[in-house]
Amino acid sequence: MQKFQTIMIVISLIAVFLLEPTFIFIVGYFGGLILNWIFGSMVVESLNIIFRTDRFATDMLPWLIATVSMFASFFTRHNIDNNDK
Repeated sequence: MQKFQTIMIVISLIAVFLLEPTFIFIVGYFGGLILNWIFGSMVVESLNIIFRTDRFATDMLPWLIATVSMFASFFTRHNIDNNDK
């Protein structure tokens, strides 16, 4: 019984580590869609001005936001202790 619980914990942890980036990517994509519908052309024009290029297009915006949000999720810190410092 103990071996089964250990195997299930390991499988659960692997599933969480694989599904968390996917979930963050999907949420970022939908956030990018909403941003595209509301401010799409303004954001794309600003990115083209900032980077001095004409490569960014409005249909790229959801993918760009999803990718950036997934990469940013790897660098977040989570405070799990209860000590107030």
